[in-house]
Amino acid sequence: MSDGVQSVEGTFEQLPLILGGFGPAPEYRFDAANAAYREFLGRDDVIGRSAPDLFPEWIGQQVFEAFDRVVASGQSETVSAWGVQAEEPPAEEPDEIYVDMVVTPRRDDSGTVNGVTVHAMPVVDGAGARRAEHRRTLRAERRYEAARDVVAELQSALLPTVLPVLPEAVVAARYLVAADDQAAGGDWFDAIPLADGRLGLVVGDLVGHGVTASAAMGQLRTIVATVLTETGSLDQALLRADLTATQSSAMRAATICAAVLDPATGSLDYATCGHLPPLIVRPDGHARFLPPSRSGPLGTGSTPTTLHDVLDVGDVAFFYTDGLVERPGQDLRAGMDALVSVVRNAVVDQSVPVEASATAAERACVQGVEVLTRSGYDDDVTALAVERRANVLTPLTRQLEADMVSVAHARATMREWLRPLDLTDDDAGAVDLIVTELVANAVEHASTPGAGQVVDLAAQVERDGMLRVTVCDQGTWREPTVPYDTSGRGLWLVGSLVQELDIDHTAGSGRGTVITAGRALTRQAILGDQPESVPSVRVGREYAADLMDGPPRTLVVHGPLDITTAEQFARDLDIHSRGGVFPLVLDLGDADVLASSAVQAIFAARTRHAAHGNVLTIRSAPDAPANQVLRTVGLAGD
Repeated sequence: MSDGVQSVEGTFEQLPLILGGFGPAPEYRFDAANAAYREFLGRDDVIGRSAPDLFPEWIGQQVFEAFDRVVASGQSETVSAWGVQAEEPPAEEPDEIYVDMVVTPRRDDSGTVNGVTVHAMPVVDGAGARRAEHRRTLRAERRYEAARDVVAELQSALLPTVLPVLPEAVVAARYLVAADDQAAGGDWFDAIPLADGRLGLVVGDLVGHGVTASAAMGQLRTIVATVLTETGSLDQALLRADLTATQSSAMRAATICAAVLDPATGSLDYATCGHLPPLIVRPDGHARFLPPSRSGPLGTGSTPTTLHDVLDVGDVAFFYTDGLVERPGQDLRAGMDALVSVVRNAVVDQSVPVEASATAAERACVQGVEVLTRSGYDDDVTALAVERRANVLTPLTRQLEADMVSVAHARATMREWLRPLDLTDDDAGAVDLIVTELVANAVEHASTPGAGQVVDLAAQVERDGMLRVTVCDQGTWREPTVPYDTSGRGLWLVGSLVQELDIDHTAGSGRGTVITAGRALTRQAILGDQPESVPSVRVGREYAADLMDGPPRTLVVHGPLDITTAEQFARDLDIHSRGGVFPLVLDLGDADVLASSAVQAIFAARTRHAAHGNVLTIRSAPDAPANQVLRTVGLAGD
């Protein structure tokens, strides 16, 4: 080796600057590393070895990503004070090493990039201070995230998670907590079905932020909802809220826009207490803001006053808070104009994506919030919309034969009748189970099943969103036995799913037992980043059971488990566990319906397993239709 080459290599080796060469991507094998680089790396055995393999802790720290960018662009890249996490001895935690680094493309004789060269210098001065500051910053960020999580969780607990499903109005809502926790916590909305079929609608905004504002918001929302529900009077609800705000510094100067809509007539009474006015959009796209009622914010000495308007069928009323239209440096008028444009396009379905939602109210909320917050938002964002529509449901009446085939027919009939309301999976599953149990009960109690006997099924959705299902048989009432026996369990399950349950076994005139169940229909309100409700894909499937040999030996059930399939289900349990001789896992996560007849089969199978010293383990996802029934009958978590 010539003296010149030795001199160059000696100089390379002794330079205090960190120098290294790497071969082609993605291996990035070490071609060269001087003494300073090897000391920096903490090892000498690097030449010829892949850097990602040697230092996997660098993956994801933007080291190799920088190499990739330089190889792709052919241009050098300079990075100052780059924090690289390096592994320390096993007893210690990884540390941060800061370097100023230049990554340069290395080319072959043809000019093709075939690797990179790294020149780096540790940041010595203030390195300890940098690391300390870095750790302080991380701790501060964690505290910030924790505080923000508390506010977001409190908001979610205090705001309504569901909205009423009404036959003459569609209600939708969206809420986003502010990106800055110093602004979050004061917005709220509510949609309150009243006993006479009218609907209360409220959006509000409190001065302040954080947990204090969230707590005050919850109190004010409760006051307005309670008085509206008890009295039906918007004036009284606002007066009570105003009085309360005068006595609470946290509530004082809160703004509120509240309304009461009669969906049947379109009559709308409203008040804008220091709040921005609602936007009304007709199906043809014509848009107008309602005149402000000129009432001041709550608790400021201005008595709330109400105004009157009328919505036509198809009109959408859009309520919102200022976080949706106000931006720093932007005139409020510009924000209001943008709101009109976006909501109008959503109502007439001219936005992208086209047909994003079947209802104008839902499109207005989804696209209004999505489009108007694309450039960021500094305050809570709240949107509430109601669309007046003609009653899409006429009362349902069906006369069914008193046999078990009628159970599935009744369920399908009810599902099709309710289709225009676009129920959530939870409501649809609950209604399936209610109808299954009531019709099965009526068939079981028919005086002579299958001998010309009939079961009468009737249903209607009241103006306040209450679904009432009535089933009548022609048999004779028999008192249920103790809850641990099989009798009466079906009505017990129905009772857990409804707000009303009336049993009349004294009807007379050839009628047997008449059972009416009432359930308030709801749909999800979207808070923060919650996903959209997805229509169920389980509708209309047939029963099936698949055995997975395991271990563990698992029976996976699909489709409905009702009185028409319970006998086959019981046989499957018995066959695949050999009558309880073999332990078995029963997976009900894909079962559409879990009726009392199937619950009876599970209890019987569990008893057979116990007799052989074995366990029947039951599994079901928390959001599966069967899980609520399992919890009710004490089988969840086996």
